[in-house]
Order: sequence, then structure tokens, then C-alpha cells
Amino acid sequence: MTRGSESNLFRWEKLISTVNISKVAAVVLIDKTPFHQATDYFVGREKEIFADLIIFQRPRNEPTHDSQSLITLQNGLWIIQIHDDDDWEGQLEIPQGTSEKTVVRTKFLMVSKGVSTNVTDPNLPDCRSIFSLLPSIVWNRFAGLICEQGGHVAGSIDSSLNIAVSLIEPKLISQEFKYFYDNRHWESRKVSKQHLIRLTKEDGWGDLATIEMSLVSRAIDGITSLIFFSELYSDIDFRAKIEEWILATKPHILRIYLKKIEIAFLVLSKMFFKIVGNRNLVSLQDSCNKSILYRRILVSAWGAKKIQDYLEIVEILLKLQNLPSLQSRFYFWHRELKRKCT
Repeated sequence: MTRGSESNLFRWEKLISTVNISKVAAVVLIDKTPFHQATDYFVGREKEIFADLIIFQRPRNEPTHDSQSLITLQNGLWIIQIHDDDDWEGQLEIPQGTSEKTVVRTKFLMVSKGVSTNVTDPNLPDCRSIFSLLPSIVWNRFAGLICEQGGHVAGSIDSSLNIAVSLIEPKLISQEFKYFYDNRHWESRKVSKQHLIRLTKEDGWGDLATIEMSLVSRAIDGITSLIFFSELYSDIDFRAKIEEWILATKPHILRIYLKKIEIAFLVLSKMFFKIVGNRNLVSLQDSCNKSILYRRILVSAWGAKKIQDYLEIVEILLKLQNLPSLQSRFYFWHRELKRKCT
């Protein structure tokens, strides 16, 4: 996938050399360059690419994962993403004896300010799976998940894919390929916060585009994705991962306590505005109602212990009228959660 410009020519050239082996069936290019420079470049070099070349020209502002719903695989194929703002070494290969369900992790390094750090845990970071060789049975399920959410998913959906993939066996580590992930968006708390808020706004959360709400969304997305992929692993593993995931999404108890104090203060403020009865305070009452609802959603999510608790939160979200681009996602969440509650 490329969003860059002609400054990325070096990596495009490198990509051609990477795929010039007979085991690569096709190169799928998602071109988001401003004037489709990537298309011109790769078409001009098509004779040098041994694999089939498939190009999708997509709007520059289309979210990465939304674009990926266009791609499905034939049985017996694997897919890996290579972004032109990252780097890589080696050649792609599927180890001999690999079953059609095997996930092949690549060696993975995080790059921050020019320093590369080897990641030894095969399930980290959260984006690890999209830079692994995923078999068609897994990738097509992921593409289906995107379509089921109306073709628009959260930027953190790679995290949801990763927790599902963590349960799928067998897994192998490729010895021939290293992926160097550019971690510039997450290299500090300040930078991460700014990036996360931007992603949440672009996702369509409107007035609710906060870090706290993005984490609640990520929690529910993770649960529903585990349900959606559940045919690929045992029920015992699924239940254990659900419990682990729910526990991992809980903030410190002090934050929950402070949020409850905020709710109490807002309720008292609303009562005061109503008693005063000043027409000029009507907008403040409406603002209080929205703030109370938002905080109650957070507190409910933070206190959730089972799937049924999240179903009740989603039913509240479905009633909101100011989040039109997220309605399909909410319906997907509701359907998947209800499937495990009945």
C-alpha cells in the first residue's frame, strides 16, 4: 500500500526486487498517491515483476483498512502487507509443510527515531498480524468483517485481528524476512494521544471523539471480532481470550471513581439549571445530558464483566442519532454480541 510520492521510489524499487521470486503469485497495489504516481511507476516496470500486478486506485483520505475489503484470496494463498513508509529485508516465502491454516509471522522490528528494536513476542505489537503472512481462510474472514461493518472500520481493527490471530494455530516464524515498522505515530505518549484523537475523529465519532471512547470502541471491536473469527479456534480458547481481553481493557479504579463523581456533579448542575428556569440555560441542560450519557457509557464499559454488559452499551449507542457513519458498525457489534448471549 502506498500513500507517498516520488520520494518513495527507493522502496518501490525494493518491492520489485522483493517479489521477484516464483513463489509470489500477485502484487496488489493500493495506490493513494496524489496523482497516481505509484500506478505510473509500477505499470512502467511491469515486465520486471514476475508476479501478476493488480492495482486499486483509491482516494487518499480513505482509511487503510476500508481499502482492504476489496481484496479476497483464492484458497491456498497467503497475503502480507508492505507499506511504503516502512522498510523490510529478505525474501517472502511460505515454509515447506505449511498447512492452509498456518499463520506465518515475520521477524518484526519497531523503528523509533532511527533505532530498531527487535520484538520477540510473536503477538506484539497490536498491528503485528497485518504484517504477517495470513492464509486465505483468515484474510477472507477479515475482509468479510470489514464488509459486515458497512465497509468502514476503526483504525484499531488491526488490533482486533491480532487478538483473533493469536488463537489460530499453527503459527510459524519466517526466517527469511524482516519487517521494520515505522513507529513514529506511537513513539511517545504525547504523539500517541494526538494521533489517536485524530483517528477517532476521522472514524466518525463526532463529539465523542476522545481517547477514552476510542478505547471503549476498541474493547468492543476486539470482543466482536473474536466472536466473528470463533470458528477458527476452540471454544475453550475463545472464552479464555475474552476474559483476558475484558480484563486488559479496564482502567485504574481511581479513574472510574472520578468519572462517577463527574456524573454526580453534572446531574446536580442539570437540576440547578432546571430549578432556575432561565431559557438561556436550556443549551447548558442539553450539554449536561450529553456529558452525562457519555460518562455513563464509559463507566458501564469499564465495569463490564461479561458479553451481555457490552450488549447493553451497544444498544445505547444504536439510539444515538449523531453518529451516522458508525451505525453499520453498531449493528454488527449488536448482532455478534447477541449471538453469544443467546
